[in-house]
Amino acid sequence: MATYYNITGTIDITKDSFITVDGDRVSVAHVDIPKDKNGYDTIEIQLALASSVTWWKMLQVMQLDTDNNGNEVYYELGRAELQDNDKGPKQALDYHQLPSTTPPDYFELRFWKAKFLGVHTDMEHWTISGKQILGKRITFTWETE
Repeated sequence: MATYYNITGTIDITKDSFITVDGDRVSVAHVDIPKDKNGYDTIEIQLALASSVTWWKMLQVMQLDTDNNGNEVYYELGRAELQDNDKGPKQALDYHQLPSTTPPDYFELRFWKAKFLGVHTDMEHWTISGKQILGKRITFTWETE
């Protein structure tokens, strides 16, 4: 398994109803979703903003893998950006796989937000188990800023 770096923590959807990102509360909710029309297992990850949150926020979904030369490389699988009146939810990941395969061990979730003068800043990185969220829609709602 690849080694993830600069990780704040690992989200366990059976225990965690929220996480804290740079002092902001981000709720974690999940619902079961069916296989897609082709019978593939799915994972959906989305971002939403509470009504009081207006500054720009982004959720970036990454996967750490090994390239053909044996080097560890990050691949962006998707992202969702929201701000002002665009509260979402907006999908950051729409993942489909054959039922006979296994999902990645972990996805890395990178939480970004606008800071001083609106500079878009990579704040924290969290991991989440691919096996734990298989067949689920995970919604991260940025509740405070």
